[in-house]
Amino acid sequence: MRAFASLQRLWRVVRADLHRITAPVLMFRSVEDHVVEPLSGALLLRGATSTTVREVLLENSYHVATMDHDAPLIFEVSLAFIREYADSVSRAS
Repeated sequence: MRAFASLQRLWRVVRADLHRITAPVLMFRSVEDHVVEPLSGALLLRGATSTTVREVLLENSYHVATMDHDAPLIFEVSLAFIREYADSVSRAS
């Protein structure tokens, strides 16, 4: 019960500070996940208002998607995302 109560307090702090995120966010979410509810992603999308949040839905994986069928897609999209923002940072400097 202590861990659950602690997690509830942590969630309040995290939700209150989501607007402070300034780095671009790439979020992967399995359409069918028996561990993490879709609400978590929705809260991030609504709360991180100071940056870009890109959500990628994974149709062919469950909770540990990097070890499931969508792993190649995750790696490919992650690399493209990093390159996109690395290029924009290097052009700005």
